[in-house]
Amino acid sequence: MKKFLNIYKIEITTLSIIISLSLLNIYKATLLNKSYSSYFYKTIIFIFLSLVMGFIISRLKFKYIYKFRYYLYLINIILLIYPLLFSKSINHVKAWINLGFISFQPSEFTKFTCPLVLIDLIKKKKYVKSLIVFLIPTILILLEPDTGNVVILFLMYMYLLINKKNKKIIYLLSTIVLSLISIIVVLFIIKEKLFISLFNGSLYYRLKRIIDFKHNYQITSALIGIGNAKLFPISLSRIIVYIPEGVTDFIFSFSIYNIGIILTIVLLMSYLFFIFNLIYKKSKYKNYFKKKLYGSFLIIFIFQSLYNMLMNIGLVPIMGIPLPFFSYGGSNIISYIMMLFLINKKISSIEDKGNNNYKNNYHKVPVGKSCFGMD
Repeated sequence: MKKFLNIYKIEITTLSIIISLSLLNIYKATLLNKSYSSYFYKTIIFIFLSLVMGFIISRLKFKYIYKFRYYLYLINIILLIYPLLFSKSINHVKAWINLGFISFQPSEFTKFTCPLVLIDLIKKKKYVKSLIVFLIPTILILLEPDTGNVVILFLMYMYLLINKKNKKIIYLLSTIVLSLISIIVVLFIIKEKLFISLFNGSLYYRLKRIIDFKHNYQITSALIGIGNAKLFPISLSRIIVYIPEGVTDFIFSFSIYNIGIILTIVLLMSYLFFIFNLIYKKSKYKNYFKKKLYGSFLIIFIFQSLYNMLMNIGLVPIMGIPLPFFSYGGSNIISYIMMLFLINKKISSIEDKGNNNYKNNYHKVPVGKSCFGMD
């Protein structure tokens, strides 16, 4: 236990600060909307469940997770199909599976399942298979529609493709993607009725909202909230400015207004320490699979964190991209904790799986010292 705490001291410390400030905001958000009254207790349950899932992953040898990667991917695909067929629409989106007392968003778990399959396929130059593996969840998520997670999946896939030997593939995919985006944009602007008939009204509405983000009520309210922020936290018993989606997409602006500028700086520093520590640890690993897993997590985490913060201050269009470990949402925190435990596992040289030496090559990879002087 002591060794575990020493190795992951920076991650544990920074995440404890981030999650504690998140709980403070979610507790206070009841004053924004009475429907948020149960969110505080649900978040505590989500944190507990995420730690349970993380513990299970930590106890499993990576070779078993790797062995069942396609089954995990298939289960995720089935879970993505279910809400499209059976779930009720929430804010024009069919993305959640409701279990009665709790609901979860299957698209969040693609962060965990997709890299496990894609890294190996791309390593073996099976580009067509990797494209199919990427497109299936992407299309299903686009149909929900959830543009935020589509962008995140695309960035992760492009990162995994980046290799000196893959230049032609990257150029080809980039051309195809840009062509498709151009066609969609032209249809959206010129042929609105055709766009709606080909896709759906919900996607049209979301794209229109993204384009017109500067004239959005949520952005305006968020900026008013930030403008009324003080150096120190405001009273726990009152709210002056109402910020829509104050515990989810716009929790960062609500946080600045609620906990003050000083604690917001502490929050930002916690994110920076967390990110730089992971970047340093990634640089210490030589195992291809390990580096790509770390990179996938970092690409997703950095993009999601940065985009959410910029969105909250009105610099980028509104998309359903929560702030990792901070925004309310069980699926978000569980998927991130699962991925965090996964990338910190000891990983064998799985490239040798097909060789007779695979078992001999399965060895523990020592964790490098962190940039802050800890093991």
